[in-house]
Amino acid sequence: MDSIKAQNAALVEEGLKYLNQAAESKPDNATAMTYLDLAFRLKANLDWADEAARQKDVAKAVEWRQKAIEARKVSAEQKSAEAVPAKS
Repeated sequence: MDSIKAQNAALVEEGLKYLNQAAESKPDNATAMTYLDLAFRLKANLDWADEAARQKDVAKAVEWRQKAIEARKVSAEQKSAEAVPAKS
């Protein structure tokens, strides 16, 4: 299992770096948030030997999932509001 971590840890960290940049540059980017959720879950799998690190990764994944859900909800509400003309 350590060889899998050695082979993939740098890739996961690189992915997290770029996904964080995407989320920072466009705070309503639900797709980046969803991929951050998945990337932190991959990181948690790689941190299998360190329970504290694994739990921290899973907590970050859950946090990003909630942010993505909220961003999608806000986006859907905005689209719905734009589609319905205001009554005067």
